[in-house]
Amino acid sequence: MWRRYSSRNGIRVPVFGLRSWEEKEKSVFPGYDVFMGKLIHRRDRKQEAADRLARRTELLVAARSAFLSQPKGELSLETLDRAAGQRTGTASMFFGSLEGVAFRLLKEELSSWLEELGNELGDGASELPPDEIAGRLASTLMERALLCRLLALLTFLADRHSLELGLLREMEVRRLRELEETGRMLESRCSLLKAGDGLIILRRALMLAGALEAQINPPSGLLLIMSEEQFSPLYPDAGEELRQLLEAVLSSMLTQGKTGAKA
Repeated sequence: MWRRYSSRNGIRVPVFGLRSWEEKEKSVFPGYDVFMGKLIHRRDRKQEAADRLARRTELLVAARSAFLSQPKGELSLETLDRAAGQRTGTASMFFGSLEGVAFRLLKEELSSWLEELGNELGDGASELPPDEIAGRLASTLMERALLCRLLALLTFLADRHSLELGLLREMEVRRLRELEETGRMLESRCSLLKAGDGLIILRRALMLAGALEAQINPPSGLLLIMSEEQFSPLYPDAGEELRQLLEAVLSSMLTQGKTGAKA
């Protein structure tokens, strides 16, 4: 004889012998899962997960544009919510803080740049002269305006009270590993470089790109000044400036290497 029952929406069904409340509910309502004490159909859960992924993607797309177009003092999670057409608090729910968004984008941009470099280095076997290395690094960085902007914002974000140290540490651990891997590939294409030089070159290239960011992505006020002929000595072409600075870095490193070898 049935002794126990499960009731949902007025339905009273015997479920004698089942071991848990969740098992009872699933036996009475097949196709449903128990989530936070409620019955939710699996189709609804899959749709909810797809909707969450779509909202998160829309926020990241909006964040890419906002970080390039908004002054750093006006950046906030609410700004990203408005730019993505989402309700206030959505960006906070997904990323927790502005740093969470920025570090996610910086990690993606940096990995993408290093992957591009790695593919180029891996496709060839011929010796790369230092000036060609400098040219490739400069040209690929100039194509990544968002990466340069995020590198320039890193100090600003790291100075905020809501900084998520865990995220920063995770990002830097990954960045170090990827720079080491790509650096070794760079060394394999240039016999003049010794072990460890590849990482140093890539690190300095990123530092220079961040330092030149105002010329790479000039704000409107600075752009007007830069367009005046009389100020042209102050604002050379950013890509050419970056290339020449990287050539100087490489030349200095190679000179020091030769001096050290003689000593």
